[in-house]
This record gives sequence, C-alpha cells and structure tokens, in this order.
Amino acid sequence: MDGASTYRGLLLPGSGGSGELTFAAACGALELTGDPDRAPAWPSVPLCGGLLGLALAFTLLAELLRGVDQPSPGTTASLDTQRWLTYLLGTARSHWETGAAPRRRGPRSATMTDGSPYPDTLLPCADGHIYAHYAPSDPALLAALLESEAPLSPLAVEADAVDQRLSEWLVSRTRLEAATRAQELRHAFVPVTTMAELLAAYAHGLPPPVAFLDRGTGDVRPVPAGPLPLTGLRVLELGVAVAGPMAGELLASLGATVTRLAHPVGATPGWYDRNKRTVVADLSTGAGRASLRDLLAESDVFLTNLSARSQQNLGLAESVEASSPGLVSVAITAFPSGDARHWWSAFDAGMQAVVGLADATRYPGGGPLRVAGHPLDGATALIAACAALAALRGRRNTGLGRRAEVSMLGAGLLLMAPAIEAPRESQTPGHTSNPTAAAAPSAALPDLVLRGQAWNWLPF
Repeated sequence: MDGASTYRGLLLPGSGGSGELTFAAACGALELTGDPDRAPAWPSVPLCGGLLGLALAFTLLAELLRGVDQPSPGTTASLDTQRWLTYLLGTARSHWETGAAPRRRGPRSATMTDGSPYPDTLLPCADGHIYAHYAPSDPALLAALLESEAPLSPLAVEADAVDQRLSEWLVSRTRLEAATRAQELRHAFVPVTTMAELLAAYAHGLPPPVAFLDRGTGDVRPVPAGPLPLTGLRVLELGVAVAGPMAGELLASLGATVTRLAHPVGATPGWYDRNKRTVVADLSTGAGRASLRDLLAESDVFLTNLSARSQQNLGLAESVEASSPGLVSVAITAFPSGDARHWWSAFDAGMQAVVGLADATRYPGGGPLRVAGHPLDGATALIAACAALAALRGRRNTGLGRRAEVSMLGAGLLLMAPAIEAPRESQTPGHTSNPTAAAAPSAALPDLVLRGQAWNWLPF
C-alpha cells in the first residue's frame, strides 16, 4: 500500500482527504451543535481528529501489551471512524435511549425524557459566562444558592424558571465567585474560559494529561495472550456517568474481564456497561469495604471516576496502597491534584467551558456554545484506558503497578492544544464557514489495518 508505514504489527495507511468538518458531519455532532434556529456551529480546533488520534493510541497500546513484535499475514480489519466518533461523542445516545430525534439545543446539553429542558445551561455573569449545572431534585440546595428565604416550590425548579432566577443572581457576581459558592453547595458550576485567557494561562506549555506515581514492590504478573489482546486482564471499575464506565467498556471490548462495582441504589447497568459483570456493594459499610479489598486483591487494574471528594471520603487511595504492589490504579477527576479546583465536580459540558471549547464554539458576536455529545468524556476515557495499558506494559519489566491520575482538564487541554500552542491570527474562533486548521487533512484517519490475527470488534 502506497504511503503506508508499519509499526509493531500495525499497518497505517497514508492520510486521505477527509477533514475535521467531514468527521463532525459524519457522526452527527456538527448537525447537533449550535442554536436550533441557526446553521450549525463548530469550534476551530481538530476535535474529531484528536479523538481519533487517542483511539489509535489506545489500539496501539493494546497491541503492544499483547507483545506482537512482527506483523504476520492474515485477515485485516479497519477502524470505522464514523462509528468510533459516534460512540465517543455519544451523539446518537439520546435517540437510542428515548426514541426522540436529536436536535440542536444551543447552550443546553439535552432534553429530559419527559421533554422538559435539562437543568444546565451557559449564562452571563458580571465578567463573562458561567456553565451552570444544578440539582432540581433538591429545592432546598437550589434555594440556598439563590439565597432564597424558603425552599423553592416544585414549579420554580423547572429549568427555564431557574435560568431566569440564576440570571438575576449572576448579574452582580464574577465567574469565580459564583462557581465557588455553587460548588460549596454541590452544584457543578464552572467558569467559561475565553480563548484569550486560555492562551495567556498556558503560554509556556500544557500540563500532561496523565501523572504516573510509583507503588511498592512485587512479582511480575504478565497478562496472558488470547484471541483479543486484553484477554486475561482483570479490571475493577467503580464508575459513574460517562468517562469511567466508557473506559471500562473500551477495555472489555478488547477482551478484559471487567467487574463493575455498583452501589445498591443505581445498580442497573447503564449505557456504557456492556460486557461487564456487576457486583453490588455499599462502600460506606464495613461489608462493602471488605468486598472492595477482596476485589482489588484479584484485579490487575482499578479504575474509578468518582469525584475527588468521594474518592477521599471512601479512602480509595489507601485501599489501593494496601493492595498488591502489582495493582495498576487509574483515578479520573475533573481537575488534577495540586489544582485549587481539585475538589470541584464538573461534567462534560462544564469542562468544555473550562478548557475554552465553549468559547471557541460561538456565532460571530454571540455567546459561548457547547459541542454536542460528550467529547471530553470520550477523550478522558481513552486517556484513562491508555494510562492503564501503558502502566501494565511497564509492569512487565518491573513487576510494579503504577498509580495514574487522569483529569478531564488535561484531556480537554490536549484536544485544545492546536489552538493554544500554535495560535494564528487567521484562526479566529467562530462559525464553521471560517477556514481553520481543523479542516486540514492532518486530522484524517480513514483506516486502521491490523495484520496478523483478525480483530473483528468495534467499541460498541
């Protein structure tokens, strides 16, 4: 094949002519991003290209972990970029779950199953915009945030009504003041970072998306080979929402045995819980903590994306340190340790605001917008899976596990790196009709061909 390069059993074709906007359109994300009464919008960064690059890295690491040194003749399989992006971005998820046709929702993330607006939005405040995600199920907390003298009535916690109350509350508060107060009350508010602020904050380089820490000593426990590269790998997942469960499902897709540790409330498998077995345990009890210790003892990888505060309250780091020194642990948080916001909670749309993606996705003269789906959750899940595989590869040489910390902030900044590290005056964030570097062929990853043992799998 002309223009192809071979690496550790993988054959990568030369890039085709597809670009960022082609990928965004193919997976439905372009059509779903922007205001419902206007043309679609898209950020001036190679978002889809970055996600596909991470998917490629994940696949490469899985193949390296199996230890294939030379390519051999055999069946080939391709990496379906459209299906990968649809999966990672979750653009068709609401349609598959509810049967409702996806549509553009402007600054909101979604519509509830009953058709009402989802309780999150992007709102202006004294010095910019803020992403607001609140808990309508707890009117008392919402009343405390709005400094109301009495809990709000159920009618007053409908999303559109709350937006009006929040707008009045935010008008005299800065982004940081509003977010800090909201986080104290367990509302996931985060400031919207502008592109100018992003460039100034990271003018001297970006922080790494993963931080590895050494653990104790122990014997080497190589991962046995099998029909899929991760066959024999034992993963314990304590996940919520998207990033953690998706990382576990990606590992399960390549043959790992993934055990999902679930709380008695909410133990029903979710969207990203296929190919897993479920163990129910309440970690706030002695019996639940004993179950966690037993499961850690028989696992190669421990994966969690509980909030930093929940991880601390449950003593997860101490449980990992008390387990086998060969255990690899991957902890996902919104913000990395050492960051003043480490204890804050945030969701995908909120982190889009933090890393500048919302500011880069706007109409000329308009306010920030969110990209459809959950691109930062997808990127974080892939980085977490890659971190686990890289640590396992290192364990073959040392016998020691590693502790990896993965942050959604780091994942988001990785996707935003082209806009941060190589700004150009012609690349003003704006509507998709503006030519940008994001549409360059460098974002194209049309095929991934595996030579040797056939892999007939997709991420879903």
